[in-house]
Amino acid sequence: KGIMVEEPKPLKKQAQIELDEAYARELEAELKNINWDEVIEQF
Repeated sequence: KGIMVEEPKPLKKQAQIELDEAYARELEAELKNINWDEVIEQF
């Protein structure tokens, strides 16, 4: 008799959402730290 074993999901949806939000906040903070004058000079 076979027992169905469910594959473990990589991350529950809620955990994934929280990770994405944390990542988005990190990116946003990085963008705010960029010296845009320097960026513009490169082009």
